[in-house]
Amino acid sequence: MITQGVTFEMNNFLKQIYILRNKNQFINCIS
Repeated sequence: MITQGVTFEMNNFLKQIYILRNKNQFINCIS
């Protein structure tokens, strides 16, 4: 159970970074 929780947290973290990176690339494309 503990490992699942950690994996879930890591996936959330990676998703946040991925979304942020995409946003930055999107903004770079616009400007």
